[in-house]
Amino acid sequence: MKALSDSQTELCGIRTRVAGVLLQQARAAGASQSGLSQSGMAAMLGVSRNTVNDSLVSLQSAGAVRFERHRMIINIDTLERIVMKTGVARAYVLLRTREGDLAETTAIVRRQPGVVMADQIEGAADVIFAVQACDRESLAALMVRAIAAVEDRTEDIQLMPAREESFVSQ
Repeated sequence: MKALSDSQTELCGIRTRVAGVLLQQARAAGASQSGLSQSGMAAMLGVSRNTVNDSLVSLQSAGAVRFERHRMIINIDTLERIVMKTGVARAYVLLRTREGDLAETTAIVRRQPGVVMADQIEGAADVIFAVQACDRESLAALMVRAIAAVEDRTEDIQLMPAREESFVSQ
C-alpha cells in the first residue's frame, strides 16, 4: 500500500505542528486558552493563515480546541494524543458490484481522494479498497465520499477500520 500523498502528509504534519504549538503554549502559560492568533501561528510555522485555519477546524472536530467569543479553549489531553499519533488512520472497504460494473467501479474508486489502493478480488465481494487520512474524522469523510461515488453500482458494502493501535507511534 502506498503512503499518504505529499499533500496529505504535509497537511497531517501541519495539523500535528499546530497541535504542538498550542500544547507548548498552554503548558508554558499554565492555561487552557490560547492568546496566539492564526496569523501568529502561521508565521511561526511558515505556512499560510488559511492552512492554520484548516488545521484548527480539524482540531476542533477532533475535540482538541473549541472557540468561545473569539477565544480558543484548548483540551490539553486531546492535543497530547494528537501530537503522539503518527498521523495516519486507515480503513478498508469491500464492495460487491452490480453485474457488469466491476471494471468501471474499480476505476472510479481509484480516482477518489484518500484511496491508496483498489483491487479486484474473488469471493462474495469483488472490490477491495483502502482509504488513508490524517485522523479518523478525515478518514470518515473520505470514506463517505468514495462510497458515494460508486454507491449506485454496488449491491453490498462492508467497512473494516484498522485498529487504532496500529497507527499510534511507538
